[in-house]
Amino acid sequence: MATKLPASNQFNIRDQLSLFSDAADTELGDNLREESIDDRNDYTHTPGIQDPGTLETPSPDDGREPGKGESASAGGFRSTGVNGEPAIRVDGGSEDGLPIRVGDRDEGMGVPPGRGGSAPVVVRSSDPRPAPTLARDLRITPAHGIGEGGLKQKAQANLAAIRTLKNIEAENRPATPEEKAALVKYTGWGAMPNAFASQAPREWQSVADELKDLLSADEYASARASTPNAHYTSPEVVQAIWHAMERFGLNPGAQILEPSMGVGHFFGMMPESLYPGTRRTGVELDSITARIAAKLYPDSSVQAKGFEETALPKDFFDAALGNIPFG
Repeated sequence: MATKLPASNQFNIRDQLSLFSDAADTELGDNLREESIDDRNDYTHTPGIQDPGTLETPSPDDGREPGKGESASAGGFRSTGVNGEPAIRVDGGSEDGLPIRVGDRDEGMGVPPGRGGSAPVVVRSSDPRPAPTLARDLRITPAHGIGEGGLKQKAQANLAAIRTLKNIEAENRPATPEEKAALVKYTGWGAMPNAFASQAPREWQSVADELKDLLSADEYASARASTPNAHYTSPEVVQAIWHAMERFGLNPGAQILEPSMGVGHFFGMMPESLYPGTRRTGVELDSITARIAAKLYPDSSVQAKGFEETALPKDFFDAALGNIPFG
């Protein structure tokens, strides 16, 4: 509980008044002069500033914003970067922001002890840089016909997508809009185990034969292992989830993670109002599926590995969403 000091313990009030004006020479100041502690006792209580005349004038450089003749310190937390996003330096590297291939090394969150170096270090920077627009990433429209057709039609669309992917990779180039229209129809092999049967039914025999010709041994094994759980989310569900995210307060400029992305339908149906400054990272276990997603969304980061094996920065993403398989 605070105790009010007697008048005898008041400290040089005239000096206090001089901080604001010349009021110490006014009638109020003259009346208070008699209350000096020198006439009363030897107790001195001196909180705060004793001699305002000794205050140093701040240097013109003090408080200067980083980026105006001053570089932000490596450990500084002066700014959150562009659009309020956190900035990242991985392994002490010089690049701020989530690296385009972050997570392609065995270090950071989600890696068992002893498998890699130290976790990424989060730093802040105010260095200006243009916000990504995801301009090359596919925007899915009703014209793409996502999810249309029966199992046999989807199997044929899968084969066409694999052939398209192999041609693009052989020529080491980005996908054209026409090729993206073929790639986006890849639905995986959920509910189509007949395509991998050792003795395939007659109606599946041509699909089974072409799969063996198109895929390497590892790709074939990975595709066959996906048959219990490679079921892609319908556009209606994807759109409803995005609508919910907007109502929850997700804004442009966010860092978004999809832990099990398939070929990226959540990326392709993200509302365009969220595009400015937003960055997206997706993870997909199946090799063919992840490589298709990377061709469809070259301005996003796609990791072709299991989520538990993916090194990602801690406390970095603003939202994680998707419809993960429970197989």
